[in-house]
Amino acid sequence: MATVLDQLQQSHALSDDVARVVADVQRSVVLVRGTRHSTGSGVVWDEAGTIITNHHVVPEPVAEVIFENGDRFAARVTRRSESLDLVALAPAEASSYPWPVASVGDSAELRAGELVLAVGNPMGERNVATLGMLVATPDASADVLRAAITLRPGNSGGALSDSEGRIVGIPHIVMPGGLAQAVSSRAVQRFLHEGEAKARPTLGIIGHWVRIPRATREQIVDARAGLLVSEVASDSLAEHGGVLLGDLLVGFTPAGSDGILDLRTWTDGNVKAGKIATIRAGKLRWVDLDSIG
Repeated sequence: MATVLDQLQQSHALSDDVARVVADVQRSVVLVRGTRHSTGSGVVWDEAGTIITNHHVVPEPVAEVIFENGDRFAARVTRRSESLDLVALAPAEASSYPWPVASVGDSAELRAGELVLAVGNPMGERNVATLGMLVATPDASADVLRAAITLRPGNSGGALSDSEGRIVGIPHIVMPGGLAQAVSSRAVQRFLHEGEAKARPTLGIIGHWVRIPRATREQIVDARAGLLVSEVASDSLAEHGGVLLGDLLVGFTPAGSDGILDLRTWTDGNVKAGKIATIRAGKLRWVDLDSIG
């Protein structure tokens, strides 16, 4: 039987292992600033200085990349996929900078229940690490991963790694039920080599959960929690559907159904199906995803 001392030693060893993985991932994560005052994260993907981030973080052709040590570079967009919410950046000028390249893993090898680590720059904090768990086993062609992990605005474009520190996804959206969604590393590799031929649409929002007052539940919609929208990706399904900052997403109706379901139960990656119920200025409105091209 393990003694208390043995348990403490095992705990310290585990803590040291996690800290090592965090440090390895942090070195390849950068702060990315777009020209529309958007700020997010990015990952140094290869030795040429390619940096992967989200389309909604860099909607314009240029951006600024800032490393943890304060070094900064002007960067230009070399590839873009709005439907995958991905952008590839490269230095605006030739550079011999010693790029801290990430170790990239294969997202198709992940299994439900595996620990995952997110590193990004949320709310102005630099290189913040968050631990979570993968909630579903992806298939080899999956564009997205879903994890039970806490993300905030600014995590977008950062790193989602496995327990060995290998990058398996690029976080880009908060989902119902305390989940987060990331573009899989397989989708990123395909994006870099093939473009967006196989890309699937995403809703394109980031927000945080709030409790809905009783009066609103009684007068407008019977939902206990809603997603308060804090970011809407450019040219996303949400933008085309008229979702605005400050809207409160309170439920959804799958295609072929009439009832309003709790938004927190929605984990279907195929977002282009059905309607989303939102509250704006005290009135209920609908975003019909089926009609958005």
